[in-house]
Amino acid sequence: MMIPKEWLRRKKERLKRIERDKSIGYFDEKIDELVNLINAVPDLSTTSSCSGRIIFYESEGPWGFGHGEIIAKFHDIITEELLENVLKKPVKKILWASAQGPIIHVACRDIYSASWLNKLARRVGFKHGGIISVEDEVVLELRAVDRVDIPLKYREALLVNDLSVIADILNSVLKRGWEKIEKLSSLLSNIDEYEFLREK
Repeated sequence: MMIPKEWLRRKKERLKRIERDKSIGYFDEKIDELVNLINAVPDLSTTSSCSGRIIFYESEGPWGFGHGEIIAKFHDIITEELLENVLKKPVKKILWASAQGPIIHVACRDIYSASWLNKLARRVGFKHGGIISVEDEVVLELRAVDRVDIPLKYREALLVNDLSVIADILNSVLKRGWEKIEKLSSLLSNIDEYEFLREK
């Protein structure tokens, strides 16, 4: 099967950018294996990826309603002590904690390869994904359903008291997301080129 030169050129540029990000420590290592497996498929090319994150932000409403100002962001397990430090920061609105599962954007050579990957990802819990663009090229978003938003403080008034429980809840979202990454990696590592072409 012939692959257009323009697609190969774009994919090569994206792979170079990933290697550059890795060299400066800007790449999310927890999603490295999955990104490599996706990029090993000739018709797929990752454009951005995140294994999950915990965000602290100031806003009148939860994430997605104007977002607000980000206070701190982490891509790993947090502790009760870290929560205590974040709560010391002054806010004029509501201080929120948001734990969000993994999200991956994948450029696909055609609608068929996008549909193939989307069906595969849905099997392991990336159920909020879908094709988000077909203009310049087909772009697929893979997004896990795991997410929680917790109001922590309104101005100076604390809205929570057991920080260890809050930390556990937030961390559980990251852990479930990492499990989904491992499951999708396992699926992709056991798929050969023949099966990919047959599915198309």
